[in-house]
Amino acid sequence: MRSFTRPIGLSLLGLTAITASLVPSHQPSEVARVIIAAATSVEAVVADVQAVGGTVEQTHNALGMVTATVDAHGQALLSRDSDVSSVTVDSTVAMSSTAYQPQAGGSTTGVMADVLGLTGAKNFHKANYTGDGIDIALIDTGISPVPGLDQTGKIVHVVDLSADQVEGETEFVDEYGHGTHLAGIIAGMPDNGAQSIGNGSSQLDPFVGIAPGARLINVKAGDKNGGAHVSQIIEALDLIVQNKNADGLNIRVVNIAFGTDADQAAASDPLVQAVEQAWDAGIVVVASAGNRASSLGRLDSPARSSKIIAVGAADYANPGNTSDDTIASFSSVGDGVRDPDFVAPGVSVMSLRQPGGYIDVNYPQARRGDHLLSGGGTSQAAAVVSGLVALVLDANPDWTPDQVKLAMISNATDLVDGTAFDGAGMVSLKKITLPANTDGSAPSTESDASTASNDGTWNGSTWNGSTWNGSTWNGSTWNGYWGE
Repeated sequence: MRSFTRPIGLSLLGLTAITASLVPSHQPSEVARVIIAAATSVEAVVADVQAVGGTVEQTHNALGMVTATVDAHGQALLSRDSDVSSVTVDSTVAMSSTAYQPQAGGSTTGVMADVLGLTGAKNFHKANYTGDGIDIALIDTGISPVPGLDQTGKIVHVVDLSADQVEGETEFVDEYGHGTHLAGIIAGMPDNGAQSIGNGSSQLDPFVGIAPGARLINVKAGDKNGGAHVSQIIEALDLIVQNKNADGLNIRVVNIAFGTDADQAAASDPLVQAVEQAWDAGIVVVASAGNRASSLGRLDSPARSSKIIAVGAADYANPGNTSDDTIASFSSVGDGVRDPDFVAPGVSVMSLRQPGGYIDVNYPQARRGDHLLSGGGTSQAAAVVSGLVALVLDANPDWTPDQVKLAMISNATDLVDGTAFDGAGMVSLKKITLPANTDGSAPSTESDASTASNDGTWNGSTWNGSTWNGSTWNGSTWNGYWGE
């Protein structure tokens, strides 16, 4: 079994002695993995965990968090510790298969060409803004270099946090199919034979993603069964923040297409805290609202953070008629205080298929020819928006995440059946004024620096995947369905 060990990298010398109240004086009770947010410093929390008999598994230094295994008594002590802001158990549940059942409705074609036109992405392409120079980190089940994503330098493989790398599976490869499908939506590019893919219709146009000039940063967290843990996502975000400009990288966007049903206050939710710190670091975080309709009564975490971009799904039905655009029946609604910022096409979207992957094998009805797969959900909607963000940043590289979000909200178009639950309406870049682009060059996917990591080691740090069982996700599903 291959083991990756990321050193904690903390010196405990000189730390204030741990108070006697934290020293365990009991028989160990059931141990659980927890995510601890620091109120003072990561170093202090590490010392406190050790003082209560716990084991530090990972420090998330850029986010001010620690993942540890601690028994119940130790958790109680830590929750009352002045060094600690919150303690959250990293529990796991099985994925819900209902997220992959065919949905009613659906666009008449589902081809990316329609999505490009509907969202205004084509306007940016015509002005030579394709996301060139923008790196988009996709925290998902991996990305496979299938046709349309197989250009040299298109994908930068930076870290595999999934259980697959522990079990000897191929690192970085998407054996589930979700990440590859989203990657195609975000930045698929017709090159190296991809012209033959088509776009799923009788049209001759090749398959093209929203931001074909952008580069994809593969941060694999989900395994071959789609499983992941919140702690793995926390670590992914921590590494992204630490390395956003390292070794030729220019990570300006993070796509998160999952959600948990966390019922704790947002202020103590570690996922919310993590994405907000990434946002403050200058990275636009795009998260799916969830596929729970009104059953939860709120958005999934981390989309419930009011700081980041939360995306619901829309069914555009007939691409030539905006009067029939509606909110997708499955798209999670907010609570009236935090609703989706806007919606994006998320029903029956055709994108790249991972042959032999879990979704491909288990949902053969979703296949569209040899290369494409029809899927939908707020996952796909978030992917559309991540690509659009890259276009906006290509045209306006100095914009902050707040400026990007404001521009996209301000230019969204009302849905006919719109309510507060669709936020500002359907995302659209059509009204955004574009600065002149005299470059005129074809989209580039070459790395800006030959030193960009592609070997699974990022800034000298790797994840000890042997500590994860990796088979399930904490209270969530990847927000997609297949086959409509």
